[in-house]
Amino acid sequence: MEIILLGEKFFTPHYSRQISSVAVRLDNSNEACLFDCGESTQHYLIRSCLKNRHIKRIIISELNSDACLGIIGLLATFSLNERLVPLEIYGPEGFCKYLRLFSRYSQTNFSYQIKIFSVKMGVICQFSGYKIIAFPLTQYPFIFGYSIVEQEKAGKFRIYQAHRLKIPSGPIYGLLKQKTRFILSNGFILDGEDFCELPTRGRKFTYITRFSYEKNLVELAWKSDMLLINNRKILSNRNNIDYYLTQKIFKESHIQYLINLNFCLYKWNSKVLILFYRSQQKNLCKKYLDLTHIFAFKIKTNYRLDKITNFNS
Repeated sequence: MEIILLGEKFFTPHYSRQISSVAVRLDNSNEACLFDCGESTQHYLIRSCLKNRHIKRIIISELNSDACLGIIGLLATFSLNERLVPLEIYGPEGFCKYLRLFSRYSQTNFSYQIKIFSVKMGVICQFSGYKIIAFPLTQYPFIFGYSIVEQEKAGKFRIYQAHRLKIPSGPIYGLLKQKTRFILSNGFILDGEDFCELPTRGRKFTYITRFSYEKNLVELAWKSDMLLINNRKILSNRNNIDYYLTQKIFKESHIQYLINLNFCLYKWNSKVLILFYRSQQKNLCKKYLDLTHIFAFKIKTNYRLDKITNFNS
């Protein structure tokens, strides 16, 4: 699971506003989801490793200029590139009306099918072993946070145990992987659960722009591998980190990494702050990374965060 930042100056955010968009490219598929669509997103998308056909879903977090000002330009660019793949757009209630009015007055027609869904709390879509969950984080019903959750992975089959019991290879192995129970002619019982390791949880990525209810944030980001905050005013108090609130979120939600994109971006400083909590030492650690040389982050299968400095499209 790759998290690609789309913003100004080699994908770096501007100090006065949040970055335009965040793309999430899924493993073992040519699908990608786009969170928010700010100004000039189509230009940043061209400079990234993503192709237009890879974008299957666009998810809007709120109805403001930072989140959806570039949606019409992006959709028009897709039409100019002769896109034929259908596109799904998820946004707060009222976004469908906004999109229709904008396309009507700009006289823009699209060459592909667009499906627009109003977001409500809960699971909004499921695809390719993933699901996207929406949760309101403020007192306003049109501001949402989102989580992409990968389905849990089945445990590995203990083939050495089957060999030790002299079970012949064949279709019976597949049935044992499905945890089927057998009674042999001699009365011996084979239970598939004894031949499989425990399932492992899937990876989880959470994206928010703002929040006012800590309880809702903790519930949405519960056991997330990465919590990305696309707002420089969150978790800051007089240009300093609110360590009490940040550590409280880490402890209650059990997240691995927290990335506050715009916290330390002042004028020409293009560094991003990564916070992670060491459970053994029970302390909050921080690390700064220069975004002029880092284009994306990757959540590996072992739930560790890695940086990617170059891409293969």
